[in-house]
Amino acid sequence: VLLHTLTDHTSNVMALAVAGDHLYSVSWDTTIHVWNITQSPPVPLHTLTGHTSNIYVLAVAGDRLYSGSLDDTIRVWDLTQSSPVLLHTLTGHAGGVRALMVVGEHLYSGSSDSTIRVWDLMQNPPVSLHTLSGHSNRVSTLAVAGERLYSGSWDRDIRVWDLTQ
Repeated sequence: VLLHTLTDHTSNVMALAVAGDHLYSVSWDTTIHVWNITQSPPVPLHTLTGHTSNIYVLAVAGDRLYSGSLDDTIRVWDLTQSSPVLLHTLTGHAGGVRALMVVGEHLYSGSSDSTIRVWDLMQNPPVSLHTLSGHSNRVSTLAVAGERLYSGSWDRDIRVWDLTQ
């Protein structure tokens, strides 16, 4: 049974995440919307701007929100303030960021440049530690289980990476 339709975005909604009392949505309209989901219907709280192209992906971990965009960047947002604050803009990919995964002290990002970057979240700002190359087309999804990173790509392959090396 449909309860509500949330209509604040002006283009395709690409990803959702829930953390605590908030729903986060990202869109090709280059915005991130923050919703209070304790209300019925959910109430829009904030609209975050900063990306200059379509936003494809987001991840929430602890008090941080990470957003990836076709502007080739990852934005890091501080969620401890009354309104989320942009902390850092991570650069390094030569193509749009299409996949994000936070595991422990690391952020993994998959990109249209066919690579995966491993970011050290213990550094301020986070730094790229490694670039994993092997796909021949854009990396579109990531998953982690134990000491393995799985990456899926438009090259039709799933690659399995050892995170202990």
